[in-house]
Amino acid sequence: MTLSEIPAVKIVSSDGYKYLVAELTGADGNKKFIVRADYSDSHKIIATRLEKEVGRSINIRYHGGGYISIYHEPWEDRFTHEAYPGKQISIFGTSDYFGMDSDPDRTVALLQKAFPGYSIEHH
Repeated sequence: MTLSEIPAVKIVSSDGYKYLVAELTGADGNKKFIVRADYSDSHKIIATRLEKEVGRSINIRYHGGGYISIYHEPWEDRFTHEAYPGKQISIFGTSDYFGMDSDPDRTVALLQKAFPGYSIEHH
């Protein structure tokens, strides 16, 4: 598998999840940052899935992670009753195992390419 065959952003599920950022290095020395998100019990599980996805020919260096919430449709906060327009993504928190996202602005930029038209923020 080559780096160009690996999507920059891959999100499994559709609501709230854990996310992980990794830097991939191909056999030719080229590098690529990617985001993986999944509704799983552990950031380690996301890492294990990524390792299976890319295979042994690509080196992986993890750059932390956290939590991601994606709102595709308009919604209302059930406590404050504040209305939200939808098409919003929020990244926040930290991974207990991999630590804090080392560059949340880079992660936001990757998400903006994958989700054009969405408002994306980090806290």
